Amino acid sequence: MKRIGIDFLPVESSPAGIGQYTIGLLKALWDIDSENQYIVYSTKPIETKYLKYPNVKNTVLKWPTRFPFKGIRWMNSVIRKLMWEKTDIFLSTSNNYFALNFPHTIQFVHDLAPMHFPKSYKLNARILYLATTRLALKKALHVVTVSETIKKELIGLDKKAANKISVVYAFLNEKILENSEVFKTIKPETKYILTLSTLEPKKNMALSIEVFNELIKLPDFKDFKYYIIGKMGWHFQEILDTVERLGLREKVIFLGYGEDRYVADVMSRSKCMIALSKYEGFGITPLESLYFNVPVVVSDIPVFREVLSDLATYVDIKDIDLPEMAGVLAEAIRAGKVDTKDKVFKMYNANKSAKKLLEIINLY
Repeated sequence: MKRIGIDFLPVESSPAGIGQYTIGLLKALWDIDSENQYIVYSTKPIETKYLKYPNVKNTVLKWPTRFPFKGIRWMNSVIRKLMWEKTDIFLSTSNNYFALNFPHTIQFVHDLAPMHFPKSYKLNARILYLATTRLALKKALHVVTVSETIKKELIGLDKKAANKISVVYAFLNEKILENSEVFKTIKPETKYILTLSTLEPKKNMALSIEVFNELIKLPDFKDFKYYIIGKMGWHFQEILDTVERLGLREKVIFLGYGEDRYVADVMSRSKCMIALSKYEGFGITPLESLYFNVPVVVSDIPVFREVLSDLATYVDIKDIDLPEMAGVLAEAIRAGKVDTKDKVFKMYNANKSAKKLLEIINLY
């Protein structure tokens, strides 16, 4: 039996992509592994539903309230516990700091966005992230990432680390797929396209709004609306300014952070999912739309080609032709529902990813 620690921070507050991936993967892992002991480190007590597993325990280490470097101080307190309790493996679900200071760390690296979007990050944060990622590749027991695309980028940073980098794919969130309530804010007769994502530069939502503006100039789409679900991230002002500039305040509607209980309903009723991201580590929301047989139009970037294969419609975001892009979107909507549900669930499910992670754990 191994004693395995887990960083629960990404799950604790309105979890978006990384948080959703983390908790989905952990729950699936606990479903299949009753032999190892798991200790979840958090800043507040975790929900009792996670403690239904007899081999899962919770250690609460309160977040510092005074003096600077609160995050580092909290992580140091976790590391001291790991060493004191002779933890065999630590799953660092996001922060590279653990891999640098606890030698038995399996480090998760979800993407290298600061390398691709330097203007979106403060200089010190960008330098620190890239430096700690390089060190984590050297020092971590093993490195886990979410796609072959990101694995190639990591190998580009450190070719010697290639043999200890593994891909554990992201997957469909079964909770939001199975447990659905009607989102009454959107009337049943409303025709709309959808984006579900944190508002940040790499998501390229300003371009999506420009494309939508061209779409509604077509006679059969003039009554459409564009709903955007997701919390405000950073550098999102351009998105809001684009809506104002185009006079789309009544057409483009921001719904904020999407509660799991409503996401399935909103997705399944949409006419199309649009995701024109400049960069992604994986990109789960187009897959979730495909689960509901809703067509998706996405940017032609490597990770979408890897993950979505021939299930999506692609547009070139480097050669911007708004009317042409709107035409592609219109054709996808006119084509209607697609037969993709079974395919995507077979390819990307939590059980499959959890088995892969358990294989990695069992290597050590």
